[in-house]
Amino acid sequence: MQSLVDILNKGLDATAAAASHTDGPGGFFLATHYADAQFFALRQLGQKGIIKVRITDTAMNRLEEAGAVSRKIPESPKSPTFEGYEFHIPPSAFNLFNELRQGGDIEISP
Repeated sequence: MQSLVDILNKGLDATAAAASHTDGPGGFFLATHYADAQFFALRQLGQKGIIKVRITDTAMNRLEEAGAVSRKIPESPKSPTFEGYEFHIPPSAFNLFNELRQGGDIEISP
């Protein structure tokens, strides 16, 4: 997994994301509820963490135009019942995410 410190300092990196991909579609996932984010963080090997991300409506629209998808988190018989939604940002939209962050439309904090 790309280091949370790296994400905070440098933004999303497609090469780092591909190197740590485990299952499902590649990319970066955001959860709308803390408990859901915690479930997925605990599945990772090594150090774990959760970051807070605030995204303006304009940034959401631009990311969706670039292929990002907001949907109910898929569940399986072995998963808990999730409270919220996920926002999947594909690697092809990482540069846009980073640009929007630099422009102030996306805020990331620990």
